[in-house]
Amino acid sequence: MNLLENSQIFEPSDLRIPLTYWARHLKIALRYGDRKKILYLGKALLHYIKGSPKISTMPAFLKVEISRSCSVKCRYCFEEKADIFYPFALYKDLIDKLKDYIFEVSLYDIGEPLLNENILDYIKYTHSKRVGSII
Repeated sequence: MNLLENSQIFEPSDLRIPLTYWARHLKIALRYGDRKKILYLGKALLHYIKGSPKISTMPAFLKVEISRSCSVKCRYCFEEKADIFYPFALYKDLIDKLKDYIFEVSLYDIGEPLLNENILDYIKYTHSKRVGSII
């Protein structure tokens, strides 16, 4: 039985999360994972399953908004869309500090990451430190 095709549900602490949600993260974890990262992720998952209010591990996944700028005018989005870009030097410092713990970095949130003209530098640097990236 293929669990992903049948949309089976993983239910820690009464939260219902489709396994398809975890599929893309699993691919990244297999590609960029090592013993230390997997150990930290396992500890974090144990805290999550137990419903612990405090997690004593470093993050396994990171979200960095490298561009606040966005040219789309969605009716439901009330966020300010200033032309603000996350400085590459700060990004490198952040990745250097967390590279031993994180599997992937999401380079988007409110803004459009493709409007950052240095996006390839962010992606290349991330991958050079054995961390995946998503845009």
